[in-house]
Amino acid sequence: MLKELHILGIYLPPILLYLLLAALPWLLIRWLLTITRAYRLIWHPPLFNTALYILLLAATYYIITLDPRPAPVAIFVNLLRNLFT
Repeated sequence: MLKELHILGIYLPPILLYLLLAALPWLLIRWLLTITRAYRLIWHPPLFNTALYILLLAATYYIITLDPRPAPVAIFVNLLRNLFT
């Protein structure tokens, strides 16, 4: 989990980084849907765009905060960390 981002003396929440990283594939997918005219098949494009962005934001958060250790090892390490802090 990221802590605050320190940029030019201003502390920013880490969700700002997640929002910006999720915006890049979102814009690319919207562009592809526009040039292929796939929006003709979507009933409510603004609702679809919002849902797509939320899904990409959740995936970005999951990928960034993913623990590379196997689950049993991560649980054991977190248990030890909680016991000794």
